[in-house]
Amino acid sequence: YQTLKSDYEDLGKELDLVNEENLNSCKEDDLSDKVIEELNIDFNAKYIFVGGHYSTVAKLRKLFPKAIFILKETETIQPNMLKDLDHVVYLSRFMNHCMYKNVRDKIKGTNIPEFHSMKIGCEAILKDMSEFGKFAQKR
Repeated sequence: YQTLKSDYEDLGKELDLVNEENLNSCKEDDLSDKVIEELNIDFNAKYIFVGGHYSTVAKLRKLFPKAIFILKETETIQPNMLKDLDHVVYLSRFMNHCMYKNVRDKIKGTNIPEFHSMKIGCEAILKDMSEFGKFAQKR
């Protein structure tokens, strides 16, 4: 019992250290207001983001309050989600073929602009979107 209790406490300490490292890493990766202002992106537009790493998606959720995130192939797009949708952004590095096909089939023929980013990390994805140039305009 004592050995198990000691192992459990050691694991708890390790977990606390990992969580602290993750928190520090997220703080270092936070985007400055200056970087965000320089981007050519309408953060209040309605987006669907398909795929993405969970830590990146957490940051994107804060920046895009009206966005919908599809993170699993079992998640589907309902017709009401397409209403007033401005863009679909595929985060291709963390997306499988089923996710892509499910979304693509729903928006086919809607004239909703689509964008694929192969970048990793919030800042790189945002810069990729900004360089694409269509994210500042309403359709």
